[in-house]
Amino acid sequence: MLLAWLGTVGLIMATMFPPNGAESRLRMIVVILLTFGLVAISPLALMAIDFRNLALKAIFIGPALVALHYCWQVFRLSNVRERWFLSMVSLLLVMAPLLWYLQRPTPPEAVVYDTAEAREVTLIVENSTQEGHPVMGLASLSKVPYARIHYQDRTYTPLGAGRVISFPRETHRSQYVIRELVQPNPASSRWPVRVVWALHDKSGRLMARRELWQRSTSYWSADTPSGWQGQNAADFFRRVLTPLGRMAVPDELYPEARLRVEPTSIIRPVSHADMAKRVAGCEAGITMGEGEKFGHLQSASPDWRFSARLPIDQVFCTGDSTYLIYAMSGRHIEVDRLTLEGRFIGQQRINLPDDLSVGTSHFKYVSRFDAGPLGVSMQVNFMDGLPSPGQPEVPVSGLRISLETNR
Repeated sequence: MLLAWLGTVGLIMATMFPPNGAESRLRMIVVILLTFGLVAISPLALMAIDFRNLALKAIFIGPALVALHYCWQVFRLSNVRERWFLSMVSLLLVMAPLLWYLQRPTPPEAVVYDTAEAREVTLIVENSTQEGHPVMGLASLSKVPYARIHYQDRTYTPLGAGRVISFPRETHRSQYVIRELVQPNPASSRWPVRVVWALHDKSGRLMARRELWQRSTSYWSADTPSGWQGQNAADFFRRVLTPLGRMAVPDELYPEARLRVEPTSIIRPVSHADMAKRVAGCEAGITMGEGEKFGHLQSASPDWRFSARLPIDQVFCTGDSTYLIYAMSGRHIEVDRLTLEGRFIGQQRINLPDDLSVGTSHFKYVSRFDAGPLGVSMQVNFMDGLPSPGQPEVPVSGLRISLETNR
């Protein structure tokens, strides 16, 4: 604290006595005071490199740059004896923060002891802290094309394009276990959380390990690679434990269908109850889950769960299939089809013509839906707002959209 105050006095004197107008002894006193301040602030200035906020960087690095500039001007104006003195002071100045920087605690480097190929893995996530949180989990690992991922009490199968379906977990244990551990970090008070990713085989042998240090939910130590850390961790396991297959590309439901779009003039008001009932025509065992970011579709018997990268807007059951509607934007709609047993059949993206006016409505509601082996048809109502209890919303426009296969 004393060094910092001496450095502050040096900055004040540097503004009062420019190097060109001050006598030699006074310049040396100012340089010594600035040196004390630089020694005090150098660890903070080095840590400021981690800061993402430019204002915080300026607060810590700005005074240091001012002091260094003054010292350099004094060095240019000094004689040989004075320059030797300033050189010794500069050496002490450099050594203190350099030793601190070299001895600062840092995460251990990632190590890979062995690699392998695998069709399935077991994922275990443990969090023993209040401040930290898992950053990879199933969400990022499911982007790696393993045939099956055993996690908690379910077995997940990635289907491509962010889609995942799961069933009750199989009894056998996979050959390889991936662990994501969020733990307190005793090695650093500045980075109180460490996230450890480790790969073991069935016998418990460690095959690879990676560790990063974290503070709060968005700050990482300076040696952390850029990018989304959950995806970086998944890519690390992809390189160490190579999937035997590739991520499947969902089949198109109606690859040769012809799109037909017609405006409809008969549009009834949409109530709050209509919007709340997002599952239509399905048995009581098929429900929409709300626990995840985008929700998921759950079947009680047989037990399966389907989730996707997009918010599921509405679900329709017809015949032996379940259809999921994703209203991406005003001109794009996606449809997924699953059997009632939980088998993923494929998807269909519907792109409305560019010359078709859909207005500026941000909300859509499918009031009628029908599908079969030769095509799909629906009536889509466009609304400027959502209905509230007791106050229905009248759609501003409606379209009959059909995909028909000529066979």
